[in-house]
Amino acid sequence: QQAWNDLHRLTNDKDSSVRSCAADVLGDVFYQVPDKQQAWNDLVRLTNRASWHTSLEERSNAAKALSYAFSQVPDKQQAWNDLHRLTNDKD
Repeated sequence: QQAWNDLHRLTNDKDSSVRSCAADVLGDVFYQVPDKQQAWNDLVRLTNRASWHTSLEERSNAAKALSYAFSQVPDKQQAWNDLHRLTNDKD
């Protein structure tokens, strides 16, 4: 539980390279995360280009992690809606 709390906190770090690494790790360990919905939400948030502090590497790692996580996310319909929205994002 503590590891998940730390990882979740790192997805909100002010340093984009830290957030990028957190997204990468989150994709690798998603199957072990106790709060999969929150982890999914973190990854979706990290793909958001509208945020001025989001780097391309961060978005790329988060998008890759989403592909790994999809099969294990609890709400598949919402996850599908999120992915559909992201693919239609002009940014």
